[in-house]
Amino acid sequence: MKKYVFIFLSLLILGGCAHFPGKSLERSKIQKPPQKAYNPFALSSFIDGVFADLNRDYQRAALDYNEALTWDSTSATIYAALGQDYLKIGRVRIGLKLLKKAVRLEPDNPEYPSILVAVYGQLRDFNSAIPYQEALVKLKPNDVSGHYHLATLYLLTKQDQKAAEEFNKVYELSGKSPDALGKISEFYLQARKYDQAIQTYQKLIQLQPDKEENYINLGEMYQMKGDTATAVTFLESALKDHPAFSKVRNFLSDIYMNQNQWKKALTLWQALKEEKPNDIQPYLQIAELHLAEGDTAKSIEMYGKIRQLFKDNWHVYYNLGRVYLERKNFTDAIANLKMAIQKDTSVPQSWLLLGLAYLQNGKNQEAEKNFADALKVFPGEPRLNFYYGAVLNQNKKYKQAVLPLQKLLQASPNYVDGLRELAYSYLNLKQYDNAEKTCLRALKINPNNLSVVLILASVYDDQKKYDAVDSLYQKALSLDPENAVVLNNFSYSLATRGKDISKALEMVQKALTKEPKNGAFLDTMGWIYYKMGRYKQALKFVKASTETREPSAEVFEHLGDIYHKLGNVKKARLYWKKALGKDKTNRRLLQKLRGGRS
Repeated sequence: MKKYVFIFLSLLILGGCAHFPGKSLERSKIQKPPQKAYNPFALSSFIDGVFADLNRDYQRAALDYNEALTWDSTSATIYAALGQDYLKIGRVRIGLKLLKKAVRLEPDNPEYPSILVAVYGQLRDFNSAIPYQEALVKLKPNDVSGHYHLATLYLLTKQDQKAAEEFNKVYELSGKSPDALGKISEFYLQARKYDQAIQTYQKLIQLQPDKEENYINLGEMYQMKGDTATAVTFLESALKDHPAFSKVRNFLSDIYMNQNQWKKALTLWQALKEEKPNDIQPYLQIAELHLAEGDTAKSIEMYGKIRQLFKDNWHVYYNLGRVYLERKNFTDAIANLKMAIQKDTSVPQSWLLLGLAYLQNGKNQEAEKNFADALKVFPGEPRLNFYYGAVLNQNKKYKQAVLPLQKLLQASPNYVDGLRELAYSYLNLKQYDNAEKTCLRALKINPNNLSVVLILASVYDDQKKYDAVDSLYQKALSLDPENAVVLNNFSYSLATRGKDISKALEMVQKALTKEPKNGAFLDTMGWIYYKMGRYKQALKFVKASTETREPSAEVFEHLGDIYHKLGNVKKARLYWKKALGKDKTNRRLLQKLRGGRS
């Protein structure tokens, strides 16, 4: 109840219903203009409209306000309230008309033109908003935000001179504040008025000659304008006057590098190296510049000097490790990255790069241990959780992989590669519902992710949902018709079902022309020959597949089946036992070993 009383009093203070002769309160003894009185019927209907508005019943409120106008047709407040309700129910033209009527009735009330400016802004009718913002500025000539908004409207309607005048007023009213100039320049930048933005920042630099950020911003504006030459000249001059400006030096160096002006970039950092021989930064930059220009030998030589001068700094070892890794020199890469971690264990990228070096060198067990150790220091680091989960998958530790991948996705829920790895874990754990949900979640983010499409096809294949399987493989082929993995997987799926064997053979042959020593592809070829009854050829290809990689339970089972068809029961049982050793819960293998066939 108190809330409604407060609203009612607020309405009285605002004034709205036209004056009606009546007695004044004691306050009228003070020499002031006569206060407005209110038509009681208009006021009653108006309050009904207010309550309807509070209940969001805007159509009812509009009826009440219309009734109020029958009793008092000169109240700006009623017209404004009615106009806003018409806007809410979608009757924009009449809503605007009523708000304009309110402005005419009370031209000195800033509330009504403010509403009109906001409405026209939402409609993106900036030209129509301008007269009302101009009226607001006249009513409140010292209001900085009013001039700011008016300048913005002028910019949006390409009235650049008027915008400049208003921004100048903003600057003056703000006490010539540098912050105001910064905001003005941002507005010019958003409107792509680069010349005006440049002029504003030039003025800002005069006010704040020692603030490095201003020089960076002005250099960027020259670049946005497409005038890199002027940007370079300006930044060179700034660096000459302010040699301690490290960000300006970096910016200028980047421009030189982008223009392949390696000598200029090197000169820039060599000068700083001579000036500050105990600062590692110029040394690192020089080494990186040699690397960027393609002179790896000079880069490594420079890093060797840095290692002698700054032997306890982790950056040296990290960067050297990175350079060696790029050159596939895994031994030196791993040694330097280990040293980087030894010098400073709190740098996650050192752990990350060391793990990647192990992976690229085929040392999956070492990679697994490295990522596990790293996560003891950085348990929530998303990249480390991702690679730990991925390497656990590679090491066939699917159950262990789930937790780090779930942690990753808590931090980065839309990371598709993380969803892919988690789906792969679930697939191998035969948690098909989880695998399917995870794949669908990933495909909602990126519908054309080929790896996820293939995993989902495998999920459905294991569940014998073959219509969905074929549809997904057709999609995969449409995404990448020459992809050898897609060709092989679709081929193998068809072969296991005994469907379209000639098509399956054609696809795997195409895959093998691309990767003739791929063990999975060789096994698929052998299994297709098995399905065709060509057991000797089947044996040749499946045996060849075991020479290229560690055989899976499935490959051993294939060998057992082929030998069984060739009449060699002893060898058949040998390979079925090997398969069972890798897949101890496989009922099909148990049945075969007991003498049955499935």
